[in-house]
Amino acid sequence: MTMKLYEELHEDAVRIRKEVFMDEQGFCNEFDEIDKIAFHAVLYEDDRAAATGRMYYDDKEHHCYVIGRLAVDKACRGKQYGARLLRFMEEETVRRGGRKIGLSAQKQAMGFYQKQGFIPVGDYYMDEQCPHIWMQKETSYEKSTIN
Repeated sequence: MTMKLYEELHEDAVRIRKEVFMDEQGFCNEFDEIDKIAFHAVLYEDDRAAATGRMYYDDKEHHCYVIGRLAVDKACRGKQYGARLLRFMEEETVRRGGRKIGLSAQKQAMGFYQKQGFIPVGDYYMDEQCPHIWMQKETSYEKSTIN
């Protein structure tokens, strides 16, 4: 297993996001302007892309690093790849000086993010007919533990 961080939206990330968010979950507006400014992480199982996510610094609304579009290929679920990639992105925010991380979680994924140390902030809101909630986490890493 390897993890890579790309400065542009990589074709491996596009494939996973289309399959998970558009084909499986029915979202229409999967790609947006944030993709142009975000870093895109991809976790590989051997040479196959297995999970993806993006991260960027939001200096307008939340004033923190925001992680989003975390998705795991259907064939690779149950292997903790989502948690591993999330941890990789969290540590990357620390490397860049981040002390707080936020994300917009689908209601169905809230428990996953709580297990990773995120806490819900505020009320649910709708995004393409799917309830979401803002969640945050204060970082506490001294240094990277990802090799």
